[in-house]
Amino acid sequence: MRKKIVIVTTGQPSTNPRMVKEYQTLKRAGFEVIVLYSYWVDWAVKTDKILFEKGDLDRNDFILIGGSPSHRRLQYWFSRIIHKVSRQMMGAWPGLFAAFAIARPAYFLWRASRKVKADLYMAHNLGALPPAVWAARKHKAAAGFDLEDLYSGQFDPSFDKMHATAVFLEKKFLPACNFLIAASPLIAEAYEPLVNRPIPVINNVFSKAFLHLPVKRVDKTLRLFWFSQTVGENRGLETIVQAIKLLPDYDIQFHVMGSCSDDFRQRLSNMAHNSEAIHFLPPVPADDLFSVAASYDIGMASEVPHNENRDRCLTNKLFVYLTAGNCVLASDTKAQRLFMEQHPGIGHLYGHNNPAELAGYLETFYNKPDYLQQCKQQAYELAIEKYNWESEEGLLMSQIRNIPGLS
Repeated sequence: MRKKIVIVTTGQPSTNPRMVKEYQTLKRAGFEVIVLYSYWVDWAVKTDKILFEKGDLDRNDFILIGGSPSHRRLQYWFSRIIHKVSRQMMGAWPGLFAAFAIARPAYFLWRASRKVKADLYMAHNLGALPPAVWAARKHKAAAGFDLEDLYSGQFDPSFDKMHATAVFLEKKFLPACNFLIAASPLIAEAYEPLVNRPIPVINNVFSKAFLHLPVKRVDKTLRLFWFSQTVGENRGLETIVQAIKLLPDYDIQFHVMGSCSDDFRQRLSNMAHNSEAIHFLPPVPADDLFSVAASYDIGMASEVPHNENRDRCLTNKLFVYLTAGNCVLASDTKAQRLFMEQHPGIGHLYGHNNPAELAGYLETFYNKPDYLQQCKQQAYELAIEKYNWESEEGLLMSQIRNIPGLS
């Protein structure tokens, strides 16, 4: 009989490419896999549909939990009420309300996961952790968690009461997990004292199937690329625009991909010396991202360390750029500093609030196309040799197979 794994997540497939890669790896390994997922953002509904229609994901394996504005709307609004009430009550009774206060669909994920009998319940995002652990206890199964972020580090402990909620959930549920992996070395480092064991690191890398040979510049234009699910403040975009503004005589194009409000788009354009130097692109399905990125020279990993999580995480952005054969300019978070020190030939590290330093690197790459191409080539080779999913999925499967009953 095939072993069964339930993946529980508070997001959608398109908003969580790491979860999708794990789902596909587990399916190829012969497991029966069910994904209990939740509505997160409107644009992902369209891209999720593309993933299902293309056959990248088996629609029968994915179950939407907690409704959405267009599907099971009554359940969606009920989930919002439960979430709001739980946030108001968690201070008095954290043991009762914290699990449902951390994420809108948490209550319905709990109800749904306990109805599906499986051998392993694997959570993505903190709101999915209590439902996964509770379901595992009910069915005497294993529980696992993919630590994509330092969850308590996303909140300011000086004023955000959700910090205490996240800490409470981490302390209560992480030690109960049979299986833990982390998305960066510094995230693993932060959680290891809590669980008193080493946590393997599986980076946010991608399949070699998406590799693109570095493209040589064919004209004077230097093309920069940045993407995220959401475009807004605390993403380092202002520093990039200010740096370009310091080089008015250089033909530099900056393309920004993601869901963006009209107000922020206008604000960023107004900052530029030439609004035509900035272009805004809508989100694309994850599989199409690499061919888009490959048409640019430099990938901007402009994370801002406005909280501890941002300082410690390595986002998939960095690894998309390697896979697409981009030179990398990375801001000076602790995690990115460590990465760039280990791999200095792929680009440069710059101060996240230092436009002048960034402008200096842009000027260098503009005037030295051979050096730019050298960095692009080294980034590409790094993706081939080390930072690819074919290398990392072996570690994932070894951790899964080490769980009693899943070997």
